[in-house]
Amino acid sequence: RSRLLVEYAWQLYAAQRWGEAVDVAREAASWWERLGDPAELSRTLVVLSRAAYMADRPAEAMAAVERAGRVATRIDDPAALAYAHTYRGALLTLTEQPGAALPLLHAARDLAERAGREDLVAHSLNYLGCARVDLGDDGGVEDQRASLDHALAIPHHEYAARAYTNL
Repeated sequence: RSRLLVEYAWQLYAAQRWGEAVDVAREAASWWERLGDPAELSRTLVVLSRAAYMADRPAEAMAAVERAGRVATRIDDPAALAYAHTYRGALLTLTEQPGAALPLLHAARDLAERAGREDLVAHSLNYLGCARVDLGDDGGVEDQRASLDHALAIPHHEYAARAYTNL
């Protein structure tokens, strides 16, 4: 049920039904918490954060992704921590805090590489590039191009689309 709810939340997100996606992601997080699965709880909190951001609830989005990071820090799962860091870094970049995003995005990329998660390498490079460009560093465009190359090579269509959009 928990896995189904997480997938449903992403589908609602893709359908731009963000308020419903928030509700479903909250329910999924509640289930993972009851089941005692911190890795899945952390990942689901990232989904909740993303939906909340799109539902114009930036404070709720930040609270969820910060909690995801705290949960992931307590377990030995570099992929879960990379996932939380990359989305928190993206959220900081999207809310005009690129300086605060940079260390998280660098850490996310390093964790994703160690975990063998090329998708998260692509995602972190994308927002690392955005943050750098926002700070006046045109070298960030190369990070975005590397993100696109990673996403296309996997292939990961959503992250490729984000890279194209942000470029």
